[in-house]
Amino acid sequence: MIDKHTLALISIVGSSLDMLGALYLAYDLLGGEHGPLRTLTRGVTYGALFGAGYSLPLGPVFGLASGLAHGVTLAWEFSGASRRGPKRGFLYDTAMSAIRGCGFAVGAAYTFSVPFGITFGVFSTFGQVVAYRFGMRPTAEYKPATRPRMTRLQLFGAVNRTFWYAVTGYVSSLVARQPEHAIAVGLRVGLTIGVVTAIFWLVHSFHRMVCGSCARQENGSLRSRPDPGRIYTAISPILGGAARRQCTSQMKVAMLHLSIARK
Repeated sequence: MIDKHTLALISIVGSSLDMLGALYLAYDLLGGEHGPLRTLTRGVTYGALFGAGYSLPLGPVFGLASGLAHGVTLAWEFSGASRRGPKRGFLYDTAMSAIRGCGFAVGAAYTFSVPFGITFGVFSTFGQVVAYRFGMRPTAEYKPATRPRMTRLQLFGAVNRTFWYAVTGYVSSLVARQPEHAIAVGLRVGLTIGVVTAIFWLVHSFHRMVCGSCARQENGSLRSRPDPGRIYTAISPILGGAARRQCTSQMKVAMLHLSIARK
Protein backbone atom coordinates (compact mmCIF):
# COMPACT_ATOMS: atom_id res chain seq x y z
CA MET A 1 0.00 0.00 0.00
CA ILE A 2 1.29 3.45 -0.89
CA ASP A 3 1.99 5.79 2.03
CA LYS A 4 0.26 9.15 2.46
CA HIS A 5 3.24 11.18 1.23
CA THR A 6 3.28 9.32 -2.09
CA LEU A 7 -0.47 9.81 -2.45
CA ALA A 8 -0.07 13.53 -1.83
CA LEU A 9 2.71 13.67 -4.43
CA ILE A 10 0.55 11.88 -7.01
CA SER A 11 -2.29 14.30 -6.33
CA ILE A 12 0.03 17.30 -6.76
CA VAL A 13 1.39 15.91 -10.02
CA GLY A 14 -2.14 15.37 -11.34
CA SER A 15 -3.21 18.91 -10.41
CA SER A 16 -0.04 20.33 -11.99
CA LEU A 17 -0.73 18.50 -15.24
CA ASP A 18 -4.28 19.84 -15.26
CA MET A 19 -2.90 23.35 -14.76
CA LEU A 20 -0.46 22.75 -17.61
CA GLY A 21 -3.33 21.66 -19.84
CA ALA A 22 -5.26 24.81 -18.96
CA LEU A 23 -2.22 26.90 -19.88
CA TYR A 24 -1.96 25.22 -23.28
CA LEU A 25 -5.69 25.74 -23.82
CA ALA A 26 -5.25 29.45 -23.12
CA TYR A 27 -2.34 29.52 -25.57
CA ASP A 28 -4.44 27.77 -28.22
CA LEU A 29 -7.32 30.22 -27.79
CA LEU A 30 -5.52 33.48 -27.04
CA GLY A 31 -1.84 33.13 -27.83
CA GLY A 32 -0.20 34.95 -30.69
CA GLU A 33 2.66 33.56 -32.71
CA HIS A 34 5.23 35.68 -30.88
CA GLY A 35 3.21 36.81 -27.87
CA PRO A 36 4.09 36.54 -24.18
CA LEU A 37 1.75 33.60 -23.69
CA ARG A 38 3.81 31.54 -26.11
CA THR A 39 6.97 32.43 -24.19
CA LEU A 40 5.25 31.33 -21.00
CA THR A 41 4.18 28.00 -22.47
CA ARG A 42 7.71 27.42 -23.71
CA GLY A 43 9.09 28.08 -20.25
CA VAL A 44 6.62 25.75 -18.55
CA THR A 45 7.15 22.98 -21.11
CA TYR A 46 10.94 23.10 -21.09
CA GLY A 47 11.08 23.57 -17.33
CA ALA A 48 8.84 20.56 -16.76
CA LEU A 49 10.87 18.45 -19.19
CA PHE A 50 14.25 19.23 -17.64
CA GLY A 51 12.88 19.23 -14.10
CA ALA A 52 11.30 15.79 -14.45
CA GLY A 53 14.31 14.37 -16.28
CA TYR A 54 16.80 15.59 -13.68
CA SER A 55 14.59 14.75 -10.69
CA LEU A 56 14.46 11.00 -11.29
CA PRO A 57 18.20 10.22 -10.93
CA LEU A 58 19.42 13.35 -9.09
CA GLY A 59 16.60 14.24 -6.72
CA PRO A 60 13.61 16.61 -6.77
CA VAL A 61 15.52 19.70 -5.54
CA PHE A 62 18.11 19.33 -8.31
CA GLY A 63 15.30 18.91 -10.83
CA LEU A 64 13.31 21.87 -9.52
CA ALA A 65 16.24 24.31 -9.45
CA SER A 66 17.76 23.31 -12.79
CA GLY A 67 14.36 22.89 -14.47
CA LEU A 68 13.32 26.40 -13.46
CA ALA A 69 16.60 27.88 -14.73
CA HIS A 70 16.43 25.98 -18.02
CA GLY A 71 12.77 26.83 -18.56
CA VAL A 72 13.28 30.58 -18.13
CA THR A 73 16.43 30.86 -20.24
CA LEU A 74 15.37 28.56 -23.06
CA ALA A 75 11.96 30.22 -23.37
CA TRP A 76 13.64 33.62 -23.60
CA GLU A 77 16.20 32.48 -26.18
CA PHE A 78 13.75 30.62 -28.43
CA SER A 79 11.25 33.46 -28.29
CA GLY A 80 13.94 35.87 -29.43
CA ALA A 81 14.94 33.51 -32.23
CA SER A 82 11.34 33.12 -33.41
CA ARG A 83 11.08 36.90 -33.77
CA ARG A 84 14.33 36.90 -35.76
CA GLY A 85 15.85 39.43 -33.41
CA PRO A 86 19.44 40.72 -33.58
CA LYS A 87 22.33 38.40 -32.82
CA ARG A 88 23.11 38.34 -29.13
CA GLY A 89 26.50 39.26 -27.74
CA PHE A 90 28.89 37.93 -25.15
CA LEU A 91 27.11 39.45 -22.14
CA TYR A 92 23.80 37.91 -23.15
CA ASP A 93 25.40 34.48 -23.60
CA THR A 94 27.14 34.80 -20.24
CA ALA A 95 23.89 35.78 -18.51
CA MET A 96 21.99 32.79 -19.92
CA SER A 97 24.85 30.44 -19.00
CA ALA A 98 25.13 31.90 -15.51
CA ILE A 99 21.41 31.47 -14.80
CA ARG A 100 21.55 27.80 -15.79
CA GLY A 101 24.81 27.42 -13.87
CA CYS A 102 23.15 28.85 -10.75
CA GLY A 103 20.32 26.36 -11.13
CA PHE A 104 22.83 23.52 -11.29
CA ALA A 105 24.73 24.96 -8.33
CA VAL A 106 21.67 25.18 -6.08
CA GLY A 107 20.49 21.68 -6.95
CA ALA A 108 23.93 20.11 -6.65
CA ALA A 109 24.64 21.90 -3.36
CA TYR A 110 21.48 20.43 -1.82
CA THR A 111 21.93 16.97 -3.33
CA PHE A 112 25.67 16.51 -2.71
CA SER A 113 27.33 19.34 -0.76
CA VAL A 114 27.91 23.08 -0.88
CA PRO A 115 31.52 22.85 -2.20
CA PHE A 116 30.32 20.40 -4.84
CA GLY A 117 27.51 22.73 -5.88
CA ILE A 118 29.70 25.83 -6.13
CA THR A 119 32.35 24.01 -8.18
CA PHE A 120 29.73 22.41 -10.41
CA GLY A 121 27.96 25.72 -11.01
CA VAL A 122 31.16 27.60 -11.88
CA PHE A 123 32.39 24.88 -14.24
CA SER A 124 28.96 24.62 -15.85
CA THR A 125 28.75 28.37 -16.47
CA PHE A 126 32.24 28.53 -17.94
CA GLY A 127 31.63 25.51 -20.18
CA GLN A 128 28.38 26.90 -21.54
CA VAL A 129 29.97 30.26 -22.32
CA VAL A 130 32.73 28.50 -24.26
CA ALA A 131 30.12 26.41 -26.12
CA TYR A 132 28.22 29.58 -27.06
CA ARG A 133 31.40 31.11 -28.45
CA PHE A 134 31.84 28.06 -30.71
CA GLY A 135 28.28 28.38 -32.00
CA MET A 136 26.74 25.56 -29.94
CA ARG A 137 23.74 27.46 -28.67
CA PRO A 138 20.14 26.19 -28.27
CA THR A 139 18.93 28.32 -31.18
CA ALA A 140 21.76 27.35 -33.56
CA GLU A 141 19.48 25.32 -35.85
CA TYR A 142 16.13 26.90 -35.09
CA LYS A 143 14.02 26.08 -38.13
CA PRO A 144 10.91 24.04 -39.01
CA ALA A 145 11.41 20.27 -39.10
CA THR A 146 9.66 17.68 -41.25
CA ARG A 147 9.94 14.93 -38.61
CA PRO A 148 11.20 14.50 -35.04
CA ARG A 149 14.96 14.10 -35.32
CA MET A 150 18.32 15.24 -34.01
CA THR A 151 20.77 17.05 -36.24
CA ARG A 152 24.47 16.26 -36.17
CA LEU A 153 25.17 19.43 -34.21
CA GLN A 154 22.52 18.57 -31.62
CA LEU A 155 23.77 14.99 -31.30
CA PHE A 156 27.32 16.23 -30.91
CA GLY A 157 26.12 18.71 -28.29
CA ALA A 158 24.37 15.97 -26.28
CA VAL A 159 27.46 13.74 -26.39
CA ASN A 160 29.68 16.69 -25.55
CA ARG A 161 27.54 17.59 -22.53
CA THR A 162 27.57 13.98 -21.37
CA PHE A 163 31.37 13.84 -21.37
CA TRP A 164 32.14 17.25 -19.91
CA TYR A 165 29.47 17.13 -17.23
CA ALA A 166 30.78 13.72 -16.21
CA VAL A 167 34.23 15.30 -15.87
CA THR A 168 32.70 18.24 -14.01
CA GLY A 169 30.92 15.91 -11.58
CA TYR A 170 34.15 13.99 -11.01
CA VAL A 171 36.20 17.14 -10.37
CA SER A 172 33.47 18.61 -8.15
CA SER A 173 33.50 15.44 -6.02
CA LEU A 174 37.26 15.73 -5.60
CA VAL A 175 36.97 19.40 -4.60
CA ALA A 176 34.25 18.45 -2.11
CA ARG A 177 36.58 15.76 -0.68
CA GLN A 178 34.35 12.89 -1.73
CA PRO A 179 36.82 10.86 -3.83
CA GLU A 180 35.22 7.52 -3.00
CA HIS A 181 32.10 8.46 -4.98
CA ALA A 182 33.71 10.69 -7.61
CA ILE A 183 33.52 8.31 -10.58
CA ALA A 184 29.98 7.14 -9.79
CA VAL A 185 28.70 10.68 -9.27
CA GLY A 186 30.41 11.92 -12.43
CA LEU A 187 28.90 9.17 -14.55
CA ARG A 188 25.44 9.64 -13.05
CA VAL A 189 25.47 13.40 -13.56
CA GLY A 190 26.96 13.24 -17.06
CA LEU A 191 24.62 10.55 -18.35
CA THR A 192 21.58 12.25 -16.84
CA ILE A 193 22.31 15.64 -18.40
CA GLY A 194 23.26 14.10 -21.75
CA VAL A 195 20.17 11.89 -22.01
CA VAL A 196 17.79 14.66 -20.94
CA THR A 197 19.41 17.00 -23.48
CA ALA A 198 18.85 14.44 -26.25
CA ILE A 199 15.20 14.02 -25.22
CA PHE A 200 14.80 17.78 -25.19
CA TRP A 201 16.03 18.05 -28.78
CA LEU A 202 13.59 15.36 -29.90
CA VAL A 203 10.67 17.09 -28.17
CA HIS A 204 11.78 20.43 -29.57
CA SER A 205 12.00 19.06 -33.11
CA PHE A 206 8.49 17.64 -32.73
CA HIS A 207 7.26 21.07 -31.70
CA ARG A 208 9.03 22.67 -34.64
CA MET A 209 7.56 20.05 -36.97
CA VAL A 210 4.03 20.89 -35.82
CA CYS A 211 4.67 24.64 -36.02
CA GLY A 212 6.15 24.22 -39.48
CA SER A 213 3.04 22.34 -40.56
CA CYS A 214 0.93 25.22 -39.27
CA ALA A 215 2.99 27.73 -41.23
CA ARG A 216 2.71 25.71 -44.44
CA GLN A 217 -1.04 25.36 -43.94
CA GLU A 218 -1.35 29.13 -43.72
CA ASN A 219 0.35 29.31 -47.13
CA GLY A 220 -2.23 26.91 -48.57
CA SER A 221 -0.13 23.75 -48.83
CA LEU A 222 -1.91 21.77 -46.10
CA ARG A 223 -5.56 21.21 -45.32
CA SER A 224 -5.36 20.51 -41.60
CA ARG A 225 -3.94 22.61 -38.80
CA PRO A 226 -2.30 20.44 -36.11
CA ASP A 227 -1.78 23.21 -33.55
CA PRO A 228 0.69 22.24 -30.79
CA GLY A 229 -1.44 23.95 -28.17
CA ARG A 230 -4.32 21.59 -28.95
CA ILE A 231 -2.08 18.53 -28.85
CA TYR A 232 -0.61 19.45 -25.46
CA THR A 233 -4.05 20.49 -24.18
CA ALA A 234 -5.30 16.98 -24.90
CA ILE A 235 -2.28 15.20 -23.41
CA SER A 236 -1.88 17.07 -20.12
CA PRO A 237 -5.40 16.58 -18.65
CA ILE A 238 -5.30 12.90 -19.64
CA LEU A 239 -2.10 12.42 -17.65
CA GLY A 240 -3.46 14.50 -14.80
CA GLY A 241 -6.69 12.49 -14.71
CA ALA A 242 -4.72 9.23 -14.65
CA ALA A 243 -2.66 10.47 -11.72
CA ARG A 244 -5.77 11.56 -9.83
CA ARG A 245 -7.50 8.23 -10.49
CA GLN A 246 -4.44 6.39 -9.18
CA CYS A 247 -4.48 8.57 -6.09
CA THR A 248 -8.24 8.05 -5.56
CA SER A 249 -7.99 4.27 -5.95
CA GLN A 250 -5.17 4.10 -3.43
CA MET A 251 -7.15 6.24 -0.99
CA LYS A 252 -10.13 3.90 -1.34
CA VAL A 253 -7.92 0.91 -0.62
CA ALA A 254 -6.49 2.67 2.43
CA MET A 255 -9.97 3.51 3.73
CA LEU A 256 -11.07 -0.09 3.19
CA HIS A 257 -8.10 -1.42 5.15
CA LEU A 258 -8.81 1.09 7.91
CA SER A 259 -12.47 0.06 8.21
CA ILE A 260 -11.53 -3.61 8.31
CA ALA A 261 -8.96 -2.91 11.02
CA ARG A 262 -11.54 -1.08 13.14
CA LYS A 263 -13.95 -4.03 12.92
